[in-house]
Amino acid sequence: MTLPRSVLTFQRCGYRFGVPITVVEHVVARCGASGLPGAPSSVLGVINLHGEPVAMIDPAAVFGRSDPDPNIDQRLVIARTQKRRLALVADKVEGVIDTGRCRATEATDLAPGIQRWQGLLGDSDGLIYVYDAESLLDPAEDVALAELLEQAAA
Repeated sequence: MTLPRSVLTFQRCGYRFGVPITVVEHVVARCGASGLPGAPSSVLGVINLHGEPVAMIDPAAVFGRSDPDPNIDQRLVIARTQKRRLALVADKVEGVIDTGRCRATEATDLAPGIQRWQGLLGDSDGLIYVYDAESLLDPAEDVALAELLEQAAA
């Protein structure tokens, strides 16, 4: 999988993450989420985005780090995947970077069959883990979330 040309970068729980700018719809202030019993551990809950239930994902959960309590400075990066919208929690949104100006390693060069990531970027501020927006959740988590969101919409 190739790294995208432009990535929106953001911070969460001391880590820096990126998602392809092509999947980012917009960034909004973080709001409270309704619980979603049975959801994967990275799902903090569900928000109502213009009548659509959208899962709020903590991107740092993959590293075992999470802080479910919202604060006034946090943002939600609303990303549109082929399957659904997702709201990624960000402590700070940094901006859009050109991946061609960074040291880059594609995920396939890190380990065969690696999931969730498109690769790693390095700049003067450190490492950026670039998520594959279509694989934020593993397949079993994805199926479980789809069922839960369907129930929440009913």
